[in-house]
Amino acid sequence: MQAPILSLQHASENWQRYINICNRCLTYAPYTVPFNQGHADTIFTPYIAANETLCLIGSREKNGKTEEGVVHISLLAGDEKFAILHLLLADSNDVAWSLLQQAESWAAARSKLIRSHNLRLNPYSCLMHGTESYCWGGLYSTRNAFTRQNWDLELDIINMYLDMPDCPDICDSGLEIIEVDNSEDDLSVNGKFRVIRKGEALASCGYTYHKAISQHFGKGIGQLWIHAQTESHGQGYGLHVITAAHNRLYKLGARRVILATNNALFRAVKFYEKLGYKPELIHAFTFQKEL
Repeated sequence: MQAPILSLQHASENWQRYINICNRCLTYAPYTVPFNQGHADTIFTPYIAANETLCLIGSREKNGKTEEGVVHISLLAGDEKFAILHLLLADSNDVAWSLLQQAESWAAARSKLIRSHNLRLNPYSCLMHGTESYCWGGLYSTRNAFTRQNWDLELDIINMYLDMPDCPDICDSGLEIIEVDNSEDDLSVNGKFRVIRKGEALASCGYTYHKAISQHFGKGIGQLWIHAQTESHGQGYGLHVITAAHNRLYKLGARRVILATNNALFRAVKFYEKLGYKPELIHAFTFQKEL
């Protein structure tokens, strides 16, 4: 069975059409801001100009009805071995399947591996599902396309949240905790806390206060991720950086913090539960494929 032949158009030729398709497909997606022309002018267009990327609209007529979809893929900056599939949305399984084949053909001529998300290269950061562009579990046509094209499941994502009605206390540990990588734009405020010992970072916790998402949902929403050196596990360093991040997010206006962790990381899930995090009824996945 072959994927259908689509009528293709570059998104830059009709941003409004691209935006309309995205918003239609993401109507029920969690923590997602509807795209608009301002996003196209200030985020999508400059991103495409600065990176080797393919951003397509595809459509076909079936039974008197137009089926549409979009796909956006880029090379990982500074590493020609990786291509990142930022977005794959479609009205039907067949349109998603055909667009994914287009993305694979483009990537195969440029890289050896293709992945469905990456934190470092994401023009939709802080617009949809937090800072990552996961394949949200509700995108059935997207998930089916990955299956048809024999992509491997990379991560089975658990989404968790913590409500913060009061300002969290910072652990008084005597450890050296520094804040680095601070930045702010129209969409978010970002930073990172690190525990330092003898000049070495033992654990770090990055945070994002989602300005656009918070405004859209009428509630302050932050997000964080945490990393600790393997030899530092169980020594409390992660607790110190995450409480510092909670405190900073609260002061920025967040009253809910979200995070995503891998279903395979049982100890991590239990760690977050002890802090008061609860699982959300949001399933998400990431996929990858060698080309």
